[in-house]
Amino acid sequence: MPLENEFSSDERIMDHISLMRKFRSIIQDAEAPGAYVTRYPDPPKTMTEREAPKWRVQCLLMMAEFRYSMYLHLLESFAAANVSKQTWPLPPWDVAIILYAHMLSPFAFEKDISAAFPKLWEAGFDFPLNRMRSTSTSTPSQVSWNKKYPEMPYQIIEFGWPDESNSTEKFLSTDWVSSTWHPISGYAMDITGFKCPFKCAKRVLRKNKGIRSPTHRSTHSWTTTGDSFSMCKWAGDRVRKTFQCPTCMKSIGHPWLPQQLFSPPLHLFDNLWASPLRQLSTSGFVDRILALPEPSPPASPNGVPKYADAVERYRRFLELLRDNPGQTMVPTLDIDLVWHTHQLSPAAYAAYCETHVGRAINHDDTIRAAYRSTGQDTTAVAWALRFGQSYFDPDNRAKQATIASRVRALDLEKANVANQLTAFENSTVAQAKRALDQASNELQAANNALEQARVETSSLGAQVAGVARAVDAVKPLVRVGSLKLFYGDGARQERRELKEKRRSIREEHVNKQTELHELTRKARHAEQELDRCAREVVSLRKDRQRLERRLSEQVASMTAAVCVFDESGGGGGGDSNYWYDQPHHHHYENPYDGSWYSIVPSETQPCIAPIVDVPDVISYSPTSYYSTSYYPTSYSSTSYSSTSYSSTSYSSSSYDSGGYSSGGRLWKRWWLRRRRE
Repeated sequence: MPLENEFSSDERIMDHISLMRKFRSIIQDAEAPGAYVTRYPDPPKTMTEREAPKWRVQCLLMMAEFRYSMYLHLLESFAAANVSKQTWPLPPWDVAIILYAHMLSPFAFEKDISAAFPKLWEAGFDFPLNRMRSTSTSTPSQVSWNKKYPEMPYQIIEFGWPDESNSTEKFLSTDWVSSTWHPISGYAMDITGFKCPFKCAKRVLRKNKGIRSPTHRSTHSWTTTGDSFSMCKWAGDRVRKTFQCPTCMKSIGHPWLPQQLFSPPLHLFDNLWASPLRQLSTSGFVDRILALPEPSPPASPNGVPKYADAVERYRRFLELLRDNPGQTMVPTLDIDLVWHTHQLSPAAYAAYCETHVGRAINHDDTIRAAYRSTGQDTTAVAWALRFGQSYFDPDNRAKQATIASRVRALDLEKANVANQLTAFENSTVAQAKRALDQASNELQAANNALEQARVETSSLGAQVAGVARAVDAVKPLVRVGSLKLFYGDGARQERRELKEKRRSIREEHVNKQTELHELTRKARHAEQELDRCAREVVSLRKDRQRLERRLSEQVASMTAAVCVFDESGGGGGGDSNYWYDQPHHHHYENPYDGSWYSIVPSETQPCIAPIVDVPDVISYSPTSYYSTSYYPTSYSSTSYSSTSYSSTSYSSSSYDSGGYSSGGRLWKRWWLRRRRE
């Protein structure tokens, strides 16, 4: 497979690592913002103090997801104008996190962008790694953003340097410019631009005696007659995927879509806000990459570290994917780093996979631990058999020698298996097949003879009947009624000859019937012999299958033990005939040692349980007044912990068995008064 600049460039890989460092610092600052904690929205009432860092990160990512849709609209306008990609606006730092996570799911990214922003997908845009690394903020990008979205700041995250002597870029703080961003709400992290389909804004204006609130200003196209959600309310509606108007409190579900309820149209892709946490979680992929030293050789002549080994291992990894369709392959950190770098050029990545792998390759970091463990063992074995190296320790010469000897032993065992199966096939099975063919031929001959005898017997029977009719046809000289009293000499002689002929034919007919019975017995015996031979062949085939299964298990045991080493980490028993049969002397390699050739444990990429608040009122839908279903369909109790949806959240004091309590009836009366107004 050829090398492409999208994944083989040292500079691009280093830009990628620098970007991950910034992303990780943003998440860490949100978890522990210090004096800036007051700039985050108030948490839900049911949230514990332990969940506060998680809540702040969730607010940051949900707001970034909302702004991501706005950025895509801005970017598509540049794609439609056919301007150079170098002039396209850079994403704000919070939006860049969502864009990064979205691109690391190639199938979902192509499906979402090609459907919602077709011009953007056709333009084939990449993640601007080099441009993002070279600047903390882009003035031209900020100008383009402010022109399209005047009321929302472009950059809500600041980067800088602690002092002049330190050239390492550090994350300082989040800056929620609250004085210019929705001052009426008190928080900058409000979701704006919502348009209620029930046109409740007119009733609000009428009730307020014509005073237009700042959330309903019409001076800008993207907030005309819009309303805003607090982040606490938005989190619940986003998770439940049913929006409740913050003004009239009606729940708006099917057939309304977010694109129809927000201006500009809001595109909410499937749980995109939670995707970055799998990569940026503590001890996750990004943490492990940032903790690693630069690979050797440490630097090239121009000062950029060389990642040629990682690029080569990624190319080999793609070869395994090509040669093992349907198998789950798990990459090590160095391979995954180059893989992620390649995916940050979505169009080039898709074209490369189609051309050189033969199919599209998805990147899925949500595989369950059981399937993932099987996948990493499969990858390690396939790697050792194909390239003669340990997947998790490729530089160990002792392991390479052990693998080489075991591969030779495995090849000999496969040849031995083939010889045993061939010998069994050529001796026992072949003999049984010859007996079966002979019995089949004998049965065919017996059936042919039987059929011929039946024809001859039938013919003789017809001749006997014909002679009898000829005897009866001789006319007598005297006849009284049915009695024939006298025949002439000629008639008498004729009758005598006919009777003699009838007797001769009848004897021949009887003999032929006897022969027919004998042939029928022989045909039945031949059929029984054929059935016995057929059962014997079936039994021998089962014996062959059992032999093949036993030998295949032996080969599979040897194959799986190719990557099993003794306690010293070397070969130790690689030349033994029973090295694969002594597991107590060997151990599997540790794939979680934190080196470049390790993998990320599944438990460090947990399924994210969202933090949402319990609704204070009964929601109203277009089809019914009361809706008591607050649990989201996509977050079941089996997938998420009880910290978000606990039994104390929905107590009997709030909702009785009828679906709503006296408080609900008070809200009904309030709603009826609102409708009369």
